[in-house]
Amino acid sequence: MAPIQFVSQLANAVVDLVADNKVRIQGSVLNPGRYKTMQLLAASPSTRGVSYSGSALPFPCSQIAFDRTPNVAAVPSTGVFDVVFEYPNSYYTHDAFTKVVSSVFLTLQEIDGNVPAVFVRFELPDMNILRTLTHRPERRVLGPEFYVYKEDLMGIASQESIIRRLGAAKERYGIA
Repeated sequence: MAPIQFVSQLANAVVDLVADNKVRIQGSVLNPGRYKTMQLLAASPSTRGVSYSGSALPFPCSQIAFDRTPNVAAVPSTGVFDVVFEYPNSYYTHDAFTKVVSSVFLTLQEIDGNVPAVFVRFELPDMNILRTLTHRPERRVLGPEFYVYKEDLMGIASQESIIRRLGAAKERYGIA
């Protein structure tokens, strides 16, 4: 994958995917003297393993995504940074449907403590695009009727009978 270039009014960065599912972030904060603290932050990496739910699923919310994340680095007062993070996982917003794809955030806290911190987001490619906690948007149009249709065709029967009926329905109606 080619390096991704980010340019904003507050910072510039180049993000590159490196070996072992890691990401390297190099860049600089513009006017670093304005900020009391500067920090790079990303969600925890994907949990890979075998479970009933699945592997590498997005986190259900930002609180869980950032809880004890290893992807934290302070930016020095010069504003120049070069860090390597584990590839961050995606997560959902509090509405439980909006997915925030893998990103690295630069947080900037101005010297004047009354001004809220500013976040610069460097969005990365979504490596697990088909892994979701909710139905994918293209499946949402099918609705529950998608499943009810097959239930009406199959009826209540033994497992063997259902499998045979399902095979016949796939051939006849082209459904999976």
